[in-house]
Amino acid sequence: MLEHELLAKEGGLIVRPEGPLTAEDFAALAQQADAHIEAHGGLKGLMICTGKFPGWENLDGAESAERAAQTSHLEAELAELKSRLQTIAEISESRHEELTRATHRLGQNFTESSHKTYASFSRLNERMAVFHTALNYLAVEVRVLTSKPGLLAAKRAFRRPLHR
Repeated sequence: MLEHELLAKEGGLIVRPEGPLTAEDFAALAQQADAHIEAHGGLKGLMICTGKFPGWENLDGAESAERAAQTSHLEAELAELKSRLQTIAEISESRHEELTRATHRLGQNFTESSHKTYASFSRLNERMAVFHTALNYLAVEVRVLTSKPGLLAAKRAFRRPLHR
């Protein structure tokens, strides 16, 4: 027989083996403990009060105790994994938000930079057009001046006095 007392306020469980243990003892203990664990997320403590181990009433009791121990261990591992996954999810969400903000800023910088570059190239293109026009004009003037009639006109222009 397995007597147990759940201290709901403190979150502890006191277990007192009083005689040979049965599968039903562990089923009753598990039912009460599982309800508390489900509601509060776990037990804060477990105290087993016994002078000596009373033994098992039959093989079912031993198997039930073994299953309860395995189940308890698996539930503890599951709770730990859930906690870790929650932490990973929170970190991932935080990193995702930071990455989204950084990507947005980077996109804005690229857009702003491309607009400035386009404006600079537009101004440069306008200046180059002015230089190209001036260069064409000079080329025409050089051809005119270097032609025979143009050369003669240039000589006459240089021979004239500037002041009359």
